Amino acid sequence: MAEVSNIGSTRTIEQIIEEQSKPKASTRNTGELGKDDFLKLLITQVQNQDPLNPTTDTDFIAQMAQFSALEQMQNLNQSFSSSMGFSLMGKYINAEVKDEAGNVKYVSGKVDMVRMNGGKVFAMVGEIEVPVENILEVMDSNTSNTGNVTDYSSIIGMLGKATITNEEGKTNTIEGVISTITKEKNGVYATLDDVEIKPYRLDIGSFENEEEYVNAMSGSEVTLRIRNSSGAEFKVTGILRSGYIGNDGELRLLLDDIKVPANSIFSAKHVDLLSTEQMLLNEILKELRKQNSPTTGETGSNGEAGEATNPVSED
Repeated sequence: MAEVSNIGSTRTIEQIIEEQSKPKASTRNTGELGKDDFLKLLITQVQNQDPLNPTTDTDFIAQMAQFSALEQMQNLNQSFSSSMGFSLMGKYINAEVKDEAGNVKYVSGKVDMVRMNGGKVFAMVGEIEVPVENILEVMDSNTSNTGNVTDYSSIIGMLGKATITNEEGKTNTIEGVISTITKEKNGVYATLDDVEIKPYRLDIGSFENEEEYVNAMSGSEVTLRIRNSSGAEFKVTGILRSGYIGNDGELRLLLDDIKVPANSIFSAKHVDLLSTEQMLLNEILKELRKQNSPTTGETGSNGEAGEATNPVSED
């Protein structure tokens, strides 16, 4: 086999084949053909070429030059993606991403960090990874809560995550159903319902215990303190709906009508939720089915249960 020279270092075709046959320390799993894949194709071509019409050295060198150009283009593309990603640091973005179930959700907020994973560049908005190719809009600042109600109307009814800020400038996240979007003098605001709060040092006042506090204050506006994992404290104001004891033995409170700036919502996704009225109706229907079940009817003379009048059929 003739040697191919003047291409970097002098190597024979056998040497190239031997190098390519050695196991690699890492494998590609990007779903795309890279320069190594094309080089393997070239080697396969050389191994299986027609001996009566073999590939000439000139053709081989031309293909190698094409692979070199391909490698440079890939490196340039990777460098461009990295530069674009890191230029997003501190900026505000709007994007659409898919969750683990494949559902598309809206993400908006400040890029706190940029990282690379599997050769792809991701902008981090809170705890959400946003591929740079999914970003729809980039803004330099988001300090004002201005805009139109129609800009946010599409997220009404979704389960949204919003950022809240304390007096020290530290941030925390709350989650709830976005029930309304309203325009006020100082900006556009969203109202969150069904927000679960783990109160920190709950002040029950003159009530004897937490249960009495929840029963007495349900339907009233309350201001609660919460604390994040780093120990920072925050205040949340809303209408107390109910409370329960979690699996960890700690009290959880459900609040409605929590008002937050609309631009503080950085994530929203569709969920199937039943309203309080729907859940109450379902419970009533279940009770009616029990009462009208044939097993609860009057017994006949033979001691067997008679048929109930107008039974509610089970679906």
